[in-house]
Amino acid sequence: MNQLRGKNILFGQQHATTEGMSITAKDGTQSDTFNSVGAYPGLFGWDTLSLEGKEKPGVTGHAEQSRDNLVAVMKKAYADGGVLTFSSHMPNFVTGGDFYDTKGNVVSHILPGGDKNAAYNAFLDQIAGFALHLKTDDGRPIPVIFRPFHEQSGSWFWWGAAFTTTDEYKEIYRYTVEYLRDKKDVHNFLYAYSPGGGFGDSVDTYLKTYPGDDYVDILGFDSYYNGEGDSWFNGVKTEAKTVSNIADSRGKVAAFTEFGYQKMKVTGNTTLDFYTKLASTLKSDPDAKKMAFMLTWANFGPDSIYVPYPTGDPNQEHEMLPDFKKYYQDAYTLFSDGVIGAYDKKVNTASEQGFMHIASPTGQSTIKEASTTIRVRVLNETPDRVVYSVQGSDTEYPMVLNPDSGYYEAQWTPAAEQNGKTADITVKVYGSSGAVLHEQTNTVFVKIGEVLAGAYTFDTAPDAEGIQYNGEYTSSSGGTNDGSAAYSDFNGGSLKISAPHLNGTDSWQELKLELKNAKAKAGAGS
Repeated sequence: MNQLRGKNILFGQQHATTEGMSITAKDGTQSDTFNSVGAYPGLFGWDTLSLEGKEKPGVTGHAEQSRDNLVAVMKKAYADGGVLTFSSHMPNFVTGGDFYDTKGNVVSHILPGGDKNAAYNAFLDQIAGFALHLKTDDGRPIPVIFRPFHEQSGSWFWWGAAFTTTDEYKEIYRYTVEYLRDKKDVHNFLYAYSPGGGFGDSVDTYLKTYPGDDYVDILGFDSYYNGEGDSWFNGVKTEAKTVSNIADSRGKVAAFTEFGYQKMKVTGNTTLDFYTKLASTLKSDPDAKKMAFMLTWANFGPDSIYVPYPTGDPNQEHEMLPDFKKYYQDAYTLFSDGVIGAYDKKVNTASEQGFMHIASPTGQSTIKEASTTIRVRVLNETPDRVVYSVQGSDTEYPMVLNPDSGYYEAQWTPAAEQNGKTADITVKVYGSSGAVLHEQTNTVFVKIGEVLAGAYTFDTAPDAEGIQYNGEYTSSSGGTNDGSAAYSDFNGGSLKISAPHLNGTDSWQELKLELKNAKAKAGAGS
């Protein structure tokens, strides 16, 4: 794909061979694109909804058949020379709703330690099963561009900006990659990062939720045309240029991961030269031109058309079909008949570099339990030790590798004086030389309903020194103060109270003890 950038751009379509207006079979053998220009797209897209049986070629209630059907149509597209991409409109794991159901702060629940993490893992298991079955007849894995959690800069999906913090987004993206790659041995995925448009020329805005170079192969963006005229085309050029420059600086592939003409009709469209104008706009800038591919959406029906098609009615042809044919004939655009040897390229791979990140608690999260698990992932190196410390103390507490989870873990119990405040948790990874290899600090807010302020035990005599006896009060004798409280070795350590004036016949009686060091002991976090 990098070899194409600046020379050609792959045209792609979602459900190119499993949905269409001019096709009779939806089994991977026909396509509106082919019927329009005589070639399939150069890039084919599907979604995890097919694995769930909610989109073709999936079958409702039959997970294995859905997987096998999807593998079959993707193998057919691969055999036709196409590049494959796979998006994910995930269900709401908290409410049971769909991807548009934004209730429930879902990301916080599916991260490690969350009560829906197991449900999310089961969903990832389905994806892994598909990936591991997607092979050629002679057993070679077929590569796929996987694009999860897309358009996160908007707020129409439950993983969108209004419903998750920046750090939560980064961590769920990282978790997804690590689970598929490291736990399920999926190695035929390239990972795409694709916020929605609107970032303009701002690198910082585009990279706000970027999970890191270790987790992303393709940098993309999504943008749809709603009849805005030149402003949209110019905006796409600016944002394509921004993404292309970022990709170049990071050794990544740049792509226009979703585009389309919204509410396209057979007749009555305002921009009849949409495809050629968009191609010309990209070509007008040497950086914007360097998109590896551009993927449009599926022809699901009359109200969802993104590729013109032959209507079969000579009196009412699709009015945008002539422009789409010109777009196909442009030397810049590549369809399946122009994709040659895509899978025969030899490349030099880069060695893996060491990396560390705090999986939980994420930055800016709220600690609500009296004890929370700190989880840290260390990749591509074996540290001498991993430790954490908490704001206000230089003490470094050891973290232990959990072989089941793959995280270095430790339990942290916030001190009473931290409740209601922010706290910085710092993790350091030390190498064998004693040098710090990695360091990260997450700031969290501590809001625990009930937290231990201090504890008194009586295991030894000094433990009782903070207890002062302040007398007994009874209905018969009033108040006296000539008793005492002292340590006793009874039952392995106890507090012995001498109260000489208590009378068993009194209607009421009180003993009063003062915890002299309570404030100091709470301050020490005991």
